[in-house]
Amino acid sequence: MKRGSYMYRTRPCLAVLSLLLACGPDSPGGTDTDPLPGTSGDATGTAPAECPADLEPFASPDEYAEALAIAMCAKLESCGCTAVSPTCVADKTADNVGRNKVYLAAGSVFDPLCARKRVLQHEWTACGLDSASPCGGCQDFVGKRAEGDTCELIVDFVDPCGPELFCNGGVCTGPLPPLDEGEACREGEPERTLGYCPADQFCDFDQDICVPIPEVGDPCRDYVCGSGAWCSTGDSATGVCRAQRSGGEPCTQPNQCQSLACVDNVCSEQPRYCIFGN
Repeated sequence: MKRGSYMYRTRPCLAVLSLLLACGPDSPGGTDTDPLPGTSGDATGTAPAECPADLEPFASPDEYAEALAIAMCAKLESCGCTAVSPTCVADKTADNVGRNKVYLAAGSVFDPLCARKRVLQHEWTACGLDSASPCGGCQDFVGKRAEGDTCELIVDFVDPCGPELFCNGGVCTGPLPPLDEGEACREGEPERTLGYCPADQFCDFDQDICVPIPEVGDPCRDYVCGSGAWCSTGDSATGVCRAQRSGGEPCTQPNQCQSLACVDNVCSEQPRYCIFGN
């Protein structure tokens, strides 16, 4: 499980960008087509109102790897990202092929239609990553183990469990129940997730219960703060949630910045796609 503002049911993604575009937060009030948390990005992405019904599945994982690279590099260009490599497509194709091989070696099954949707998701998303695909979320590679089977993450990110399942404390687990504030959200060793917290709460890993997500001005909880905030430990041992800084302002770490990128001690002014897509 991921430490942060939400608890996730979907399997871990290889790259942060894939996580932002495809995995999505599992909050009880959200859906796969809800916009991602606001990032103040521009609206470069243009998506249809509904998912097209005539999408063509990819013929192979290698075809997918190249098409995904082309879509990502074109998006970097359209978002005005700086320092886009002239070998961007070749480099990202090689990265994607390597990722695909890891999934296939772990016994996962390639979903060619989902792969097409994920390529389109890069074309349609806004440069600030604050828009979502009308096709919703899906998994391009899906494990085959059944609910109740033993499991462990392969190379730390490949989940061998089947559709709608995830590796939870060494066992493939199905959908989890919603929890209320104060309820236990983890237990055991290895740690097992018991359910998902309300949208305005998270699983505090110090207490293993659902607690409210602190906002700007609140004391941090387990070093977690809400959207648009970061945990500053300069004023107290537990920390205080401070507002994230705009592009051009000084920084010492990425989570201090709205862009989530601190470059040479200055918050990046580039759109988030440039940060996570490169």
